[in-house]
Amino acid sequence: MTKEQEYFIELLSSHINGYIPKAQENIDWKMIFDLSNKHNVTAIVATQIKLLPENCRVQGKGKSYFNQFLGKTLQSYDEKVDAYNFFVKTLSQNGIKHLIVKGAVLRDIYPVKELRTSGDTDAVISKQDYEKCKELLLSNGFTLSQDTGEELDMYYNGQYFEISNTFEYINEETKRFFENPFDEKLSYCEGYTYYLYPMYHLVYVLYHILKHIKNGGAGVRMLLDICVLFNKYNIDANEFLTIMTSLNLEKSTKTILSLCKKLFKLDIPLDYKIDEDIENKLLDTIISGGVFGFSNGNLGVVRLASKLSEKPSRLSSIKAFFGMFIISKDYLMKFYPYARRHKILLPIAYFNRLFDAVFKRGKRNIKNIQSMFSNENDNAIRLSEVLNELEIN
Repeated sequence: MTKEQEYFIELLSSHINGYIPKAQENIDWKMIFDLSNKHNVTAIVATQIKLLPENCRVQGKGKSYFNQFLGKTLQSYDEKVDAYNFFVKTLSQNGIKHLIVKGAVLRDIYPVKELRTSGDTDAVISKQDYEKCKELLLSNGFTLSQDTGEELDMYYNGQYFEISNTFEYINEETKRFFENPFDEKLSYCEGYTYYLYPMYHLVYVLYHILKHIKNGGAGVRMLLDICVLFNKYNIDANEFLTIMTSLNLEKSTKTILSLCKKLFKLDIPLDYKIDEDIENKLLDTIISGGVFGFSNGNLGVVRLASKLSEKPSRLSSIKAFFGMFIISKDYLMKFYPYARRHKILLPIAYFNRLFDAVFKRGKRNIKNIQSMFSNENDNAIRLSEVLNELEIN
């Protein structure tokens, strides 16, 4: 890591662990600001900077930029909470069970909850409540962005809600584990609002990170979520590892937890050594990639990484290219409702998908294809090695 990357991590670590960050002179604050924005943690960093001695703080325009982002984050928090409360109230008053996960829950266990930003509110509902939920929210001022039959993407007063009737999973083991997230063994309720018990929320958060890495990258905020869950609830690390092992995610879990220990002083009894080269590549993937790894490259890079064995070759690029034409039945039924209602129309949905790829996302897909056949595939090689190490490729 660079000097600025290390100090960026120090500022974040001091926040979640409750200590004053070490003062350091001659810091390139523009680089710190850019990293903070890329990972959507600018408000946290701005708050920690205020704890530094005056001569070690950012000055001039840089100070103004950090303060502006801090102010916007606090304002956005109030707007987000108002929309969230209305969402929960609306569903509860109409008897619709809903399980809230990720940012909308995790922000409450941060040292300063207003500073833990999130792009959306994620909720899970029962399959039988799907249509009722959609019509109810539409009649109460929500607008529909997308309806896949499994997921509703909706907006209310500028706030984004992602409502699913199935729980996210990364493999068959996690799919079975959360098959019924409303089970009293996994979650508890306050009225019609459900929350995963901390141990199981941690299970989900960790494999959610892995899923993002598999799709290109995951930002440091996701690692912070793991640390605050451990810090807040004193979760038994050995019990957690036993669960993750049963989900066929032991090695990847140990790797991520080791990274949390290294970066954010996570205090758990784990002695696991990551290969130094792989560790550096994983760090680079996370820190350079930003919140969702967008800076690591486009979908073409991700597809190529999944086809690499040792080093890029023309064959790997060709496999990645033809992989674009392999479209699962589940995908077609999810995004083309007529195929969901009438499975005999799946072949039409397949060509519908190809048509959309050419005429709706043509420019983007051209860039993806160019990335697959580029001679500069460092990001794909790095991502492939990381995925192999995590055993999630």
